[in-house]
Amino acid sequence: MRDSLSSLSVKELKQLENRLEEIELENESVCLRSKIAEMERFQQANTVTGQELNAIHALASRNFFSPDIIEGGGTAYSHPDNKILHLA
Repeated sequence: MRDSLSSLSVKELKQLENRLEEIELENESVCLRSKIAEMERFQQANTVTGQELNAIHALASRNFFSPDIIEGGGTAYSHPDNKILHLA
């Protein structure tokens, strides 16, 4: 390859250099475009629509647990006066 380059004039070498730089820029541009598209797909996949957001708010506004359980005052699942059953 060096032999073929040595036969080129300075003008031809400059043209070749410019073309190589253009190709490099095109490759970088393609890479950047694919990264942008990937980020847009990721953002779109993780975006909550207005309807979904309304459903989330509706569920969150419901009181599934009594306030004393949520605040830690309730002992719905523990009864200290009950004996533990041991199975052998």
